[in-house]
Amino acid sequence: MTIYVGMKYLDYAADTMYGKNFCDLPESIKDAIEEYFDGMNLDKNPDSNPDNMWVNSFTEFDRADAIWFAYGHEVDEEEAEEYDEEELIEKIRENGVFLGKVDESYFVFQ
Repeated sequence: MTIYVGMKYLDYAADTMYGKNFCDLPESIKDAIEEYFDGMNLDKNPDSNPDNMWVNSFTEFDRADAIWFAYGHEVDEEEAEEYDEEELIEKIRENGVFLGKVDESYFVFQ
């Protein structure tokens, strides 16, 4: 017999080996993670467990790496400044789950 207990994703992540690292992220990113996993049944989506997500899906990009992820080509820091921010974020969303931007970092689930 299995029981299901409703809890927040980050509360569950705090008790995992690698997923606990989610708890150290900026508040806005943690809020986006909670929203993304809200209502998800991890029994039916085992790849969404915090350890797997931290190791195999979560990425923090700088601007140049975000452009590489979104557009598929490398740019240097100077070229990266020429890209439109809103367009970049939309392209990131086409390739993954954009969790947000804090300072100069873009947070994504791939």
